[in-house]
Amino acid sequence: ATGGIDLSVASMMTLGAVAFGQAYTSGWGLFWSCVAAVVAGAAAGLINGVVIARGKITDFIVTLGMLSAASGAALIFADGKPVTVIDTFLLKLSTGGIGIFGWTVLIAAAVALIAHGFLFHTRFGTHVLATGGSPEAANATGISTARIKIAVYAVSGLLAGLAAILLVARVGAAEPASNTSFLLNSVAAVVLGGVSLLGGRATIAGPVIGALLLTALTNGLTLLGVSQFYQPLAVGFVVVLAALLTRFQK
Repeated sequence: ATGGIDLSVASMMTLGAVAFGQAYTSGWGLFWSCVAAVVAGAAAGLINGVVIARGKITDFIVTLGMLSAASGAALIFADGKPVTVIDTFLLKLSTGGIGIFGWTVLIAAAVALIAHGFLFHTRFGTHVLATGGSPEAANATGISTARIKIAVYAVSGLLAGLAAILLVARVGAAEPASNTSFLLNSVAAVVLGGVSLLGGRATIAGPVIGALLLTALTNGLTLLGVSQFYQPLAVGFVVVLAALLTRFQK
């Protein structure tokens, strides 16, 4: 929405997962371990935002640096070893739900609804879209574009921390190794959702639908018995095709 990009989401999620695992094994309890995961992600995102907004450095370079830094920090804190997390609540979180919808899906839906409300029904959301549309015009009307950029990157990190909790619940361990597929899929979902990468125009429903389409595509290929080697090729082709269709539509 601001015309920026965050290449460090997967690494921030890994850092959050490691923070969760270290806190849990240190006896902090489930609640404070979740807080540690969210705070670790938000702190990394805040650093991204401050360096981009105050240092006036390209977001691509800053978040690329954070991708490496957060991955390295996760390996250092965990000493390169995964931490097994066995908790009844996390087990229910990963396997339970309401009807056909699992708790992870319901949490994602709740986050999407909250994000939609903030983006389209608050002053903050209006300022975010204005910052992406024209930073110069936004500054002229009294909007602090620097603060907006800091805020959005902090939110990105915070949500990466939340995703870290769901990931630990799913795999039953805090893995210090970063998985780049999470980064590629997050960008692909946004592109498939029709969000303008130039900023100023965005939706919440679009990336949600994009994520569902990506999941359906990869799961469908798996069910059809297509080799896993061909799946990234298919995803890449679909993303580029979606970007071309969005351009022609515009």
